[in-house]
Amino acid sequence: MNYKQLLIVFEESFKSGFAGCRHTCDCGIEYFDDSDNRWDWDEEELKSLRSDPDTIGVQGAVEIIEFEGATYVLDCDCWRQRAERIIGFIMGHDYQIATMLNTVQAIAELEIRRRPKVRGIKPLNPLTH
Repeated sequence: MNYKQLLIVFEESFKSGFAGCRHTCDCGIEYFDDSDNRWDWDEEELKSLRSDPDTIGVQGAVEIIEFEGATYVLDCDCWRQRAERIIGFIMGHDYQIATMLNTVQAIAELEIRRRPKVRGIKPLNPLTH
């Protein structure tokens, strides 16, 4: 798998699923959707965004990627250098990371099995309660 493929996998894994008309990247640059004015922009607001040298218009909704406690705009290049280092770490320690995750999962499963069972009571569905 080459670097470009790994970056795509990283991006898909850490995209937040959030997209909106504007967002400020962790690096401080504000991005806004400048395509066909699909949003309910106030005319002065859109004019102001387009004339501001500290904002960047993109074609389509502004998507977000989050990792290490920071929120980045997917169209910004600032997150890619850090992602490259993280990918290098993950790929360079894949066996150790897999061992750690498998161990954490085994411990969690053991803790669940050790919990007392109450018979005759149907558990609540955590997705609806």
